[in-house]
Amino acid sequence: MKQLLSLFYVLIHVQAFASSGYIDIYSTTSFNLDVVMNLPTDTTDMDASTTWYSSSFSGNFADGDCRLQIDITKAFRDTIIGDRLCRVIGVTANNTYLTDSEVITYEKDNKLYFFEDGNWKLLYDYNAEVGDTVSYSISKKYPYYDPFTLSRPFEQSVLEGNPYHLVIEHIDTVYSNGGVPLKRFFTNNLSNITGHRMDTIIQHVGSLYKFFGRNGFVVPPECTDGIPNIRCYQDSSINISFVDTECNKLTATSEHNSSFPSFYPNPGTDILHISLPPEGTSGDLHFTIHDISGKPHLYGRLHEGTPEIDTAALPSGIYIVTVTDSSGKHRRGKWVKM
Repeated sequence: MKQLLSLFYVLIHVQAFASSGYIDIYSTTSFNLDVVMNLPTDTTDMDASTTWYSSSFSGNFADGDCRLQIDITKAFRDTIIGDRLCRVIGVTANNTYLTDSEVITYEKDNKLYFFEDGNWKLLYDYNAEVGDTVSYSISKKYPYYDPFTLSRPFEQSVLEGNPYHLVIEHIDTVYSNGGVPLKRFFTNNLSNITGHRMDTIIQHVGSLYKFFGRNGFVVPPECTDGIPNIRCYQDSSINISFVDTECNKLTATSEHNSSFPSFYPNPGTDILHISLPPEGTSGDLHFTIHDISGKPHLYGRLHEGTPEIDTAALPSGIYIVTVTDSSGKHRRGKWVKM
């Protein structure tokens, strides 16, 4: 009788899905759930408070509108698949939670998976070493996690590229705001027909292009000053920021104007000189040069003093140069090669 009274007063919402084989747990208390069902024997390593803050383009490129919006991706609830307790993540944009964006994830032993079409699929392998080739897949929910717009139409060609393959070209370390070391992977995608790429990946955070990387898109030159990225990542033990402003707020003008590196000559030819502001930079500096389609062309470490980059191999065009310090913060600017 005592157990029956406890069951009556404890709020437990369990919904069983026979077709997909998993159970969503929307809310629990300290009540022993063994009374109701068998508990999973394996629990995800993803923290229940995991949250990503990012930005995406929300304006109409055709009209020269380069406005950005804040997107928040977080672990909203738990779900059980087989013997695994997993996290369900989803996106909130413009203060609206997008239920169709939900993806079931499971992280274990430095590997992150998502569940789709009845199968577990690898997304990130943080155990990879330099020279390794990692094979991974992109979810059909990828448009909700795209850096460009949440209204972007689904493209079948992105899924037809599954599984994708990337090579780990370099690994170093960045540090959270509390000093937690995180591996940073510089990667290069192979057979990049669809334009998908991961580029820089940080342990636990994922690609700085958002959860499923970047999936093709040419950015107009007038919009290159504020290309979206992951802004911040937070969980119960890690808090890391990649911008100098607040995670969930955008400034009226380009966020990076005060931190832009100075490039000269601009336009230039075979040598690019970079002058960085002394404030707001820490430790070793690395650079990446992309064209406006997002394709990386050069990356490496900047030397102390007034660094310069050999750009003789680059064809003429407009480029985005990103400078990243050891804390993971990045500053970028536009450079034109004649």
